[in-house]
Amino acid sequence: MKKLWSLLPAAALALVGCNSSSSSDSSTATAPEIPVENQPEENPTVTPSKKLPTDYIVVEMGGYEYSGPTLTITKGVCKDKANKYDWSTVTQTGSLNKNDDGTVRADLGDGNGEGLYEFKGEGSFPKGDYYLSSMLDSALAWGFSLTDASNYSEVVYPTTDCIFKYFGEMVETFEGITEANGGAPLQVGCNDIKMGDFVMSYESNTETSIDFKVSYNGKSCKMHQDFLYAYSEKDCELAFKNYQQEYENGETTDFFDFGKYDQDIQAEEACEALLIDYNGAAVLAKKAEVSEKQIKKVLKAIASSIRKQK
Repeated sequence: MKKLWSLLPAAALALVGCNSSSSSDSSTATAPEIPVENQPEENPTVTPSKKLPTDYIVVEMGGYEYSGPTLTITKGVCKDKANKYDWSTVTQTGSLNKNDDGTVRADLGDGNGEGLYEFKGEGSFPKGDYYLSSMLDSALAWGFSLTDASNYSEVVYPTTDCIFKYFGEMVETFEGITEANGGAPLQVGCNDIKMGDFVMSYESNTETSIDFKVSYNGKSCKMHQDFLYAYSEKDCELAFKNYQQEYENGETTDFFDFGKYDQDIQAEEACEALLIDYNGAAVLAKKAEVSEKQIKKVLKAIASSIRKQK
């Protein structure tokens, strides 16, 4: 898996085609493809006006049709009905308009209006990658990609190697754990977050997942976080299954909300022993105890921070 923080020159990688399916570690099924009924016009590759980030994480998937300048995007809807998951698709209509300087004015039909995007194309327009110009200086820059297989992906591009400092919800969630239990102050680094001698650190990522390591007193274990996408019916089914498990365990009494279950988090068995050791010492030292559930809550906060960048 490649490092989230490695940023390559813009010419090194064209991202079309590689951000259209979930991680191979996930049970995500290939989302339905939507045929392009209208042949796109030919247009040579446009050279970006500035260096653009290339490493990314997919935050939402869909399909698209383009009939210049009209862009029709299909997205998935995942909800519950009669105590079962209910999956469907919806469409939204927007537009793409090329400018002479190589940028594109795009309306994605999501109610947010038109935005100006840097464009890196490959082959015929509109295939390529789009970077929201106003966010290129942000720690997590937002954009989207269109491929020749009619796949639409919304993505975020990290532009800093100290990304942990920008996961505000993660820090707030961890602080809630420490404050509630009288724990040590948090130390937030570029790739890790520490609570005394308890450490959670970033390991690596794919376009649709992140791997973390939890460490304490010479022991460590790994946790894997797969992102789930409403455009995949199997991801919808898995999200609802995870919700049902929490409901049966008495961990929630809320109605199903896909946005709260749009990821699947798995921990190694070694994590249980590590937490037992840490919590045993924490009780004696009157420090904050940490459960696997709380760690997963922190990871969910990371995903929430990533997906709210738009």
